[in-house]
Amino acid sequence: MTRDPFVGRDRSATAVLDLTIASGLWVVASSSPTRYFVDVQGLLLRSHGVGSPRFAFDDEWVPLVRVRSYDPTTRESTANEIRCGARAYYLTDPRGGSLDYEWRLQRVVTEIRPLAPDDAAAMYARTAAPDVPLRPEWARTIS
Repeated sequence: MTRDPFVGRDRSATAVLDLTIASGLWVVASSSPTRYFVDVQGLLLRSHGVGSPRFAFDDEWVPLVRVRSYDPTTRESTANEIRCGARAYYLTDPRGGSLDYEWRLQRVVTEIRPLAPDDAAAMYARTAAPDVPLRPEWARTIS
């Protein structure tokens, strides 16, 4: 049985993004002007927002190794998901295979939505993806 990754009320936004079954490019928003773009094949782009601290590898695609959803109220942590109302933890390998991982902990997620194919194509055209093999944790769980 195939599960639907759109757990929200409509197909333009969702409350839970399950990376083991979703596809495409998603934007994850919080109270911060910084946005995270998650390519389910294993890429992350942190789009630096005005007033947010700047980090190495902002506004660049980096290999995404692991994602966890962390609920600050219940302290529950769930692998391979991003949830509205929880914080998203992203583990990346920005140097591609050097195992010199970096992590980001996003503020509480307020919106998760897929990018339309034209918007996704424009996003990829603006910033080149790294030329490294991608093998995110959730890909290893799929049989």
